[in-house]
Amino acid sequence: MPTSERYDRVRGKGTRTSLKKIQFAFPQESETDRIEREKRLKAVRDGFEHAWYGYRKHAWGHDEVRPVTGGFQDRFNGWGATMIDSLDTLVIMGFNKEFDEALDWVKNSFDMTRQPTAQLQFFETIIRYLGGLLSAFDLTGEKVLLDKAEELGNYMLNAFQKRNFPAGRVAVDESANHSPVYSFVLAEVGTIQLEFSRLSMLTKNPIYDQKAQRIFEVLGTATSELPGLLPLYVIDREGQHYSTYRATLGGMADSYYEYVLKEWILLDGKPAEYKQSFETAVDSIKKYMTMLPDNGSRDYVVLGLVNAGTKNVEPDMEHLACFMAGSLAMGSEYFDRPQDMVLAKQVAEACYLGYRHSVTGLAPEAMKFEKGRDGKTFVARTDTFYSRAISRSEYILRPETLESLWILYRLTGEKKYQDQAWEIFESLEANCRTDIAYSGLRDVNLPGSYDNKMESFFLAETMKYLYLMFSTPDVISLDDFVLNTEAHPLRRT
Repeated sequence: MPTSERYDRVRGKGTRTSLKKIQFAFPQESETDRIEREKRLKAVRDGFEHAWYGYRKHAWGHDEVRPVTGGFQDRFNGWGATMIDSLDTLVIMGFNKEFDEALDWVKNSFDMTRQPTAQLQFFETIIRYLGGLLSAFDLTGEKVLLDKAEELGNYMLNAFQKRNFPAGRVAVDESANHSPVYSFVLAEVGTIQLEFSRLSMLTKNPIYDQKAQRIFEVLGTATSELPGLLPLYVIDREGQHYSTYRATLGGMADSYYEYVLKEWILLDGKPAEYKQSFETAVDSIKKYMTMLPDNGSRDYVVLGLVNAGTKNVEPDMEHLACFMAGSLAMGSEYFDRPQDMVLAKQVAEACYLGYRHSVTGLAPEAMKFEKGRDGKTFVARTDTFYSRAISRSEYILRPETLESLWILYRLTGEKKYQDQAWEIFESLEANCRTDIAYSGLRDVNLPGSYDNKMESFFLAETMKYLYLMFSTPDVISLDDFVLNTEAHPLRRT
């Protein structure tokens, strides 16, 4: 396919939706703003190129490059996670030669059957590999990508084994999938809907979409002490009531709430019950999770960890939960809930402050705070914002704050979000860039504490969101695409 077609698809050619447009109507930018934006865009693109060629030299065909020592590690099936996860980023950034080289590898070397009985991580395989293949197909029309996606989708059906919910581990060989499963991780079963629905749309085979919708049907019949908020582990049973659990928007739960909204968008607003599920969850987030600082500020809030029985909330917010600001913002626009936009901005500001107040300018894996004297607020320290002594201090190149800043910028047009994202990029350059690629840190308050890892999502998500922040707004418009939880844009058709 000619590169001009890729260029047009990235800018929404062939997409359609009956839902209202939510992106901000950006006016023509000034010459000064354009020069600054394009300078930042080039810096991000150059950073991606540096990391890509480090991967190409040291880890080609493997999952991840070791960015400090060189070499590779295979933690996600050994199928080339960084390669597949980066395909759409290569297209979006205009690395056509590099994409074509990677596409040749997919055609000739991408083999999912080498270890047919290996127990693969279902969740990671769906969001990184299936999402990556589908998005790259949507942006290029290269048939081999859809063929590989369909092959992978068929292997992933092995996780169901006559259940409504898929197991957390799955093997390519159907006969290696018969271990009994009694409870399921919420995010693992609630984060396949976009990928499976899009696969059905493109292959005209309804089985994937049917599996995906059935999961949401069962979860939709659940009741709980915190309406709309479910526990980390769920039961494959209709009408299940959950009473004793802790609710979080962090790991093992996060992307379920993201997908309830985004599946509604991908399906063009058809399943009204998904809208209701999202709104119910947001109402409970406001009522039970939201914590203001004890200094009286209304500029930022954290989304805490709630005990469903006592309703006690702890000021403990994982970096993963920062995605919620973007979801709140989109829901606010689609469902005419202006107060949700206020909350979105408050959450995003707290996430940004986690970066601003760390020694390296990068946020920790989890910010923890002391409680205010009233037991309902949290103590925002004037020097460090969060409590360094009790927080989880590592930074593994996570994207969620940048994701929300980008969505807020695209929906509001407020330039401050670009400036905040640029600050984060400069901190990445100063503290994570190595001679080979980029490395995570063991401690955001200890410069040079490299962990010698570059997760595939750094190129799939972190660098993509930074690039999109400084692109023109027609590039991967929120009115044309839905991004999966690994930032893979799926066309709305």
